[in-house]
Amino acid sequence: MEKNIQDNINITSSNSLNIMQQIAKIGSWQYKIEENKIVWDDEIYTIFGIDKESDPILNIKDFLNCIHIDDGYKFFQNYTEHLKTKLPYRTVYRIKTPQNEIKYIEERCETIYDEENNPIITNGTFQDITEHQLTLLDLNQHKLHLAEQAKFSAMGEMISMIAHQWKQPLNVLSLNIASLEVMHMSGKYSKKELEYIIKNSSKTIEYMNKTIYDFSEFLKPSDKKDDTSVGVIFNQLDSLIEADIKKYNIDFNIDFNLDILSTIQINISKFTQVMINIIKNSIDEFKRQNIKIPYIKIKVKKIDNSYIITVKDNAGGMDEGLLNTIFEPYISTKGKNGTGLGMYISKLIVEGSFGGKIDVQNDEYGAVFNIKLPLVKNKSN
Repeated sequence: MEKNIQDNINITSSNSLNIMQQIAKIGSWQYKIEENKIVWDDEIYTIFGIDKESDPILNIKDFLNCIHIDDGYKFFQNYTEHLKTKLPYRTVYRIKTPQNEIKYIEERCETIYDEENNPIITNGTFQDITEHQLTLLDLNQHKLHLAEQAKFSAMGEMISMIAHQWKQPLNVLSLNIASLEVMHMSGKYSKKELEYIIKNSSKTIEYMNKTIYDFSEFLKPSDKKDDTSVGVIFNQLDSLIEADIKKYNIDFNIDFNLDILSTIQINISKFTQVMINIIKNSIDEFKRQNIKIPYIKIKVKKIDNSYIITVKDNAGGMDEGLLNTIFEPYISTKGKNGTGLGMYISKLIVEGSFGGKIDVQNDEYGAVFNIKLPLVKNKSN
């Protein structure tokens, strides 16, 4: 008798909890990282508009496909930072249901780590805050995609690249100073030699100043899009990767099958980030495959109302399985040495921020990346 009473109390408590969750539009979830499996309670299936009977087991890819493409970068940045800091976090982003309904979701979570500090399980909640969120935004703000898109920062890599860029000019300045010291000790001064040293040193310092300027422009945290020329974009890219191109003796070629003054509306920093991700992947493969005569060929052309940018290398190409998954999170061409974020972030930038398209395939020599970006219409029309 007492057992039946207790069972009834448990059932009542469970039903009450379900009712409260439905009223608050809140549900709980668990992500088993090693198994790549997500467990949702019934309310989350309702929020996301997914039929539990037809899709009972979900993985991280299924979940990411629900996130609005303009908010994917923000979500991924927050979750990655959470795993680094091990602090609980709260974030808000949009999802798109199978019924094409846009909803605002508030997510909170905490992660459990094993003895070796590896994340194993993330527990959290989703709450549908669409009604509340829309009251905070007027109609115009809602239409302008107000989701914040932060720049994926790679400060460590940027500092490494600056070091590469400065290595040769620092050697030049060191040799110039040594030459002046020898001239001073010997008492023999040549006007011609002094003029050469001064001119050479000034040119070297100017180059170093330009390097710092280019990197500072690249690192500016801005989502602003500017009308700029194709030539300007690729000149900046060339200056950022120059050291690595020389270091690994890469045949690097950019073919403009159009007027280099042609205008495009784009965030230069984000576009440069995409190109560096692709080029760095090629360089890593050259080293891994020990390619003797490496090349990277970029071709820019205009077709109809789009720019088509093709990036080819001769690093041998990707495995078929990787070709199909390269733009998914945590998929790396570098094994344990890579984060698996570069191409995922690149896709978010090209397709989410620029409204373009990016894909990859193999040819007989290596990987071929294709980027399609929309043209800027003539403002006088």
